[in-house]
Amino acid sequence: RLSDQAKYLVYTCRENMRGTHNHCLGFGDRFRHIAFMLRVAAATRRVLLIDWASPVPLERYLSISSIDWRLDDEIKRQFTQDGVVLRHEFSIRPLPPSRFVRVVGNMLWQSPVAAYEPRNSASNTDFTAPSLSCLWQFLFRPSPFLEARILEQRRFIFGNEEVPYNAIHLRMGDSANGSAFDRGTVPRDVRMAKSAAERALRCVAHNSTLPVFLATDNADLKSAVIHRRLPFQANTLDYRHLHTQSCTTCMVNPVFKHNFSTISVDSIFTDLGLLAQATCFFLLGQKKSNFAEIVMAWAGDQCRMHICAASL
Repeated sequence: RLSDQAKYLVYTCRENMRGTHNHCLGFGDRFRHIAFMLRVAAATRRVLLIDWASPVPLERYLSISSIDWRLDDEIKRQFTQDGVVLRHEFSIRPLPPSRFVRVVGNMLWQSPVAAYEPRNSASNTDFTAPSLSCLWQFLFRPSPFLEARILEQRRFIFGNEEVPYNAIHLRMGDSANGSAFDRGTVPRDVRMAKSAAERALRCVAHNSTLPVFLATDNADLKSAVIHRRLPFQANTLDYRHLHTQSCTTCMVNPVFKHNFSTISVDSIFTDLGLLAQATCFFLLGQKKSNFAEIVMAWAGDQCRMHICAASL
């Protein structure tokens, strides 16, 4: 890592970068991008570094696992701002010979290569693609701050950090009814109607024998769960209660805005950890959000149940 001959591949997420979009992508895209870059770094004999500074430095939430990906003071002394910035052609062009190759975090928006087995691997018997979970756990473990925050929320939500629970993530979309975003600042993105979300939660509550934790990007839905305004909640048994955490507007989208509070970002990572620590993670059918993909990568062998798709 600190050898004079070492070469580096640097994932970069900062505000207002050059590239296909001037902000980083969503959480799922970011982590899939990093996982793919780990594979590229290994293939090209480079050291992977992660310069995730926006909106909050990644080190607040995740610590190093098997390798040190941080830009420490020694690396920063060597690092220069004239490192090569690559864009969407990263996946099809050779890396330049520069010692530091900085790769912006706003490319590969719909990348099918990010940490997944390539389409031609079936015909290549010598190739085994590492899973996203394997790559994630090789790179990351929760920081002491995040571990403490997750335990604090488990005690607050369930009364005891040892209480088992199930979990579900509902991504309704940045411009769905009930979103906390100004629709003029986000793309047209509606993935689930409020009525469908309510039906899904009613089905999940009915099928779960444990309390259910909900993470969602929809402020109105989160508020309804907190204040028990969903019609079926009045008749739901105690052990099937739905729960959520933090403020109603804290499930934010890190794609288009970089000026949100640290409290909001804390909430995103806490949601991620609470979902990953659940006894079972509920999935509605086979389609998963990128955020859900990262939950499963963190959780590893966690129970997963495909349920309630018919309720949608």
